[in-house]
Amino acid sequence: MNKLTLISTATCPYVQRAIITLNEKHASYALMYVDLAAKPDWFLSISPLGKVPVLKVERTAKPDAAIFESMVIVEFAEETVPGPKLHPDDPVEKAQHRAWMEFGSGMLLEVYRVWMARDEEGYRAAREAVTKRLQQLEKILGAGPYFAGASFSCVDTVFAPLFGKVDATEAMASIGLLDGFPKVAAWSEALAQRPSVRNALPENHAEIFAAALNLKESYFMKFAEPAGA
Repeated sequence: MNKLTLISTATCPYVQRAIITLNEKHASYALMYVDLAAKPDWFLSISPLGKVPVLKVERTAKPDAAIFESMVIVEFAEETVPGPKLHPDDPVEKAQHRAWMEFGSGMLLEVYRVWMARDEEGYRAAREAVTKRLQQLEKILGAGPYFAGASFSCVDTVFAPLFGKVDATEAMASIGLLDGFPKVAAWSEALAQRPSVRNALPENHAEIFAAALNLKESYFMKFAEPAGA
């Protein structure tokens, strides 16, 4: 077996999708944190984009390798690590799942715009864009509890960190982002209860995430409860 080391930061949702995948595959791996504000030379030498996650693969009788980009790491783990299959076998269904994974990546950026908007106009525009995405998800989802029904899939590994961030920010300022989307809300709740998802986050994740976002000037925080309320 190859020795795997995942290089990460504590709150990155892209890292979390890789961790969730490795957890679901029951993989043996080490987790190493790196400070992206002071990137060491060794990290930049294996991460051409200077981003996490990076999966270091130590191989027997072959040079060590570094794999960057979260989607690539998810696919690599699915293809090479023994354990439950997270993609459907049917080629068409597999392609559809990969398309929804890309959809989830785009939606994550749109949700961040909701949190980071500095004025009402920007907030409303970002919120409308996310609402459209949620409408599309609500329409495609079945009985659940996961994207593909009873089977946990790679699509879930992409959306779980997104919904986890939504939960964390709702605790700061309740904007009811998932209100009116019962299937999406139920999916989010099911993912939050999944051990592989829970174990992908440090205990103080919400606090670290809030500090990293630095939301003091965000319009989003106007919905926060006053201190002592």
